[in-house]
Amino acid sequence: MSSTITLNDSLIINQIEEQFSQLNAQFNEAENDIIIDAAAVDTIDTAGLQSLLMLIQTAETNGKSIRWESPSETLVTSADKLGLSAILRLNA
Repeated sequence: MSSTITLNDSLIINQIEEQFSQLNAQFNEAENDIIIDAAAVDTIDTAGLQSLLMLIQTAETNGKSIRWESPSETLVTSADKLGLSAILRLNA
């Protein structure tokens, strides 16, 4: 069984603390297969990418698999610029 986690349109430093708490709870409560719906992401900064990276790594450490659904061009481009696409599993 899979769980879908939908990201907000904006994942930036001045909003990430509140969003991280919510996302962390969703990742912890999710089934073993997590689908991240990132179609709405239109603004993301380094803090947002770092938060996603931490959530994904923790989920994988806990035996969960990650799959992206419709990652936005903004997310993909930002991750590419920082060399994070592979570790975020955006290329999978």
